[in-house]
Amino acid sequence: MNTSRLMHIFQRIANNKTLLAIVLVFLIALVAYSNSFHCAFHFDDFRDIRDNTAIRNISNIASWWKMYPSRALAMGTFALNYWLHGNNVFGFHIINFLIHVINGLLVFWLIRQTFRTYRFLSDSNEQHTWLLALIGALVFVSHPVQSQAVTYIVQRMASLATLFYLLSLNVYIFARTQVAVPGKRILLFALSFLSALAGMLTKQIVFTLPVVVILYDLIFLVHLPFSQLLRQKKIYLLLTGLVALLLIVPFRESFNFSILFRTIPPQQGHAYAITGMSYLLTQFRVIVTYIRLLFLPINQNLDYDFPIAHHFFEWPTMLSFGFLLALFIFAIVMVHRNRFIGFGILWFFITLMVESSIIPLPNVIFEHRLYLPSIGFIFMLVGIFNISYLQKHAISTCALIILVLTTLTYQRNKVWQTELTLWTDVVNKSPDKARPQYNLGLAYHNSGDDEKAIVHLQNSIRLNPLMLEPMNLLGIIYLRQDKFDEALACFNTAIEAQPAYPEALNNRGLIYMARDSFQVALDNFNETIKADSNYALAYQNRGDVYKLMSQTELAMRDYNTAIRKDPAFARAYYKRGLLYLDDKAYNRALADFRLATTYDDKMATAFYNEGICLYQKAQFDGAIAAFTAAIEADSTHEKAYYNRSLAYAYYKKQFEKAWEDVQQAKARGYKVDMTYYNTLADHFSKTTHQ
Repeated sequence: MNTSRLMHIFQRIANNKTLLAIVLVFLIALVAYSNSFHCAFHFDDFRDIRDNTAIRNISNIASWWKMYPSRALAMGTFALNYWLHGNNVFGFHIINFLIHVINGLLVFWLIRQTFRTYRFLSDSNEQHTWLLALIGALVFVSHPVQSQAVTYIVQRMASLATLFYLLSLNVYIFARTQVAVPGKRILLFALSFLSALAGMLTKQIVFTLPVVVILYDLIFLVHLPFSQLLRQKKIYLLLTGLVALLLIVPFRESFNFSILFRTIPPQQGHAYAITGMSYLLTQFRVIVTYIRLLFLPINQNLDYDFPIAHHFFEWPTMLSFGFLLALFIFAIVMVHRNRFIGFGILWFFITLMVESSIIPLPNVIFEHRLYLPSIGFIFMLVGIFNISYLQKHAISTCALIILVLTTLTYQRNKVWQTELTLWTDVVNKSPDKARPQYNLGLAYHNSGDDEKAIVHLQNSIRLNPLMLEPMNLLGIIYLRQDKFDEALACFNTAIEAQPAYPEALNNRGLIYMARDSFQVALDNFNETIKADSNYALAYQNRGDVYKLMSQTELAMRDYNTAIRKDPAFARAYYKRGLLYLDDKAYNRALADFRLATTYDDKMATAFYNEGICLYQKAQFDGAIAAFTAAIEADSTHEKAYYNRSLAYAYYKKQFEKAWEDVQQAKARGYKVDMTYYNTLADHFSKTTHQ
């Protein structure tokens, strides 16, 4: 493409203000999140996405719908991602990023539409309002507080719910203000309703939408005084429809009012329970923290060690409540003086109601809960910028703010790169909380540094003895170090605290299997399956015991069950393939080994045995390719070198390659057939000197 063509395109974009806004929002978001597309899975990503068998089959709607009925559409998007590219994080991040960009554009549209309501028609300048809407959208997409809802993959639930929320509100406003044809207006209202319903099936925060729609209508759209408003039948119809929408999802899920003021048990990273009243009182300080993060987004943290309030008359609680009350009163006053500021503050409070009020959630504070409320902050900023628009340096100040926010978001995404970078950051900021210590220990364990892992796991156990995961993982590390007594002590401690703890029961079974106490191992695996009938690993382990006891039919049954419970369970396919290989059922074995490597492309032993099957079937090119894949997955796999050498020598007559491979196998400690070795050495020597 030549320079003149590029200049023509840029000129067209500059002349089309809507297109220019789309391009700028996309580019700023891309710069802010350009280093996030390969960030690892984190925290709940493992349970809800990476290891979630419910999303493995996109056509099995019942599977992913039943897992989270209130968030079924979000789970459906994860199933779609898995169908497209498996557990490759890049695809998940791309979808999260695009949702964020769309939300930025919907914020732009919402602000533009608001300036076009009758309240602003007399004093609105088109270029002025376009620029304010653009600034609002750019602040939204570049603000680092949004990073947890965008980069933390599973929090797509928050960003996708916000998309439906904004779409529903925007379409409603458009139908109310821009469409005169009754038929088209009804269709738009129907679209708004469906978008709201989709949002309610994505995350419960959308339950606040009817309240926001009514508030928006009263502040920006209604022409009548309040006394006359009460006489309008259409207002009552609107209210009835919105309330009906509000009740759809709770009643569909048999909403249980017992969740109000419930007590959160101490298994959430704290060593103590959190009562419903303590949760509510703590939220006063949490909301103040949220406000601070919006204005000063520093010291962000995935897992805050937040102080819990126990009664109202603690100074931090009272001061926070007083500040929030004053802010609420200020919002009511500003509704009549600067509608953007007043509405923005009220939006912030209303959209936080679900997660920061009388419904206790397992964690008192999470930054992704600010994603939807932050739009209220954007409205407030637009109101402030609108007042100061004519000041000389207003635009340059806004540009500097967006630049700083974009830089902070980029820096924040560096923290999300790996489990180690994330949890190191969290432990530095929350050193006295058990859950970060555990997760950092898990990250070190997964990276192969068990000595550092042990330190953090012991810290976690010291901080919260009631949190069982660190004890179980510590036992796993001791088990892999062949410290069976220490491992057994860890698993027994966990099981004493929770007798039906499937992971610990399963791991205790592994100890007895390693000690050849097969019946005791079976008892433990049976108890594991009784505690969790869907625990695929327990079936595979029980199958291993049956195989060691030469009960191959029972082993085959358990491997089949493990695969049925988890269709992407690579290890179970591999183990079943070994049974088929023992029976010389090479086709079936080959199919299973290929399935194993499909779901785990680092499983060298599966590639190796795939090569053995192909070798036995006289498919030597395929065998060589499989042995090569095994070596690429594990460069120390001496059997793969040796068998590839045999294939090269006897069937491909490539003696130089055969000689190189047999030397590699011998150097790695493989017991080479010396007759073959010497024969190959002689042949190689002769061919070299010819």
